[in-house]
Amino acid sequence: MDPYFKKEINILIIDDNNAPFILSLIRSFSGYKNLNLDVLVISHEKPHLFRYSRYIRHLYYKKGNIQEQFEEGVRETIEQSAAHLIIPTREWISRLIAEHHHWLNDIVRIHPVSDVDTIELTFDKWKLNQWLKANQFPC
Repeated sequence: MDPYFKKEINILIIDDNNAPFILSLIRSFSGYKNLNLDVLVISHEKPHLFRYSRYIRHLYYKKGNIQEQFEEGVRETIEQSAAHLIIPTREWISRLIAEHHHWLNDIVRIHPVSDVDTIELTFDKWKLNQWLKANQFPC
């Protein structure tokens, strides 16, 4: 029995098949026996080599554009995997989660995610510089 989790927790990792660190992310959960890792890949390309990881319970693959199929693909996969928590692998997938949090919060826990404006501010160096100056941070 894992001392950290008394009952099983199902985690769904959402990827667009491009995150360079997904295998490291998957391996970081390897020490927790009561965690079930599923990965949803929505992409035009077949999933990369991480699909052979022994730590993944199930790989869900949806062919297409993640932005166009986000709600349908994610909702369906959450139901199929019985996910308790979703983790995105890319900043712009976090942005999609923030945009769709109104229905996601009803069916799954999402990682703490800022609103879309804050996400854009932190990733746009010019906007961040302007915000820091306006709020009297040393630049």
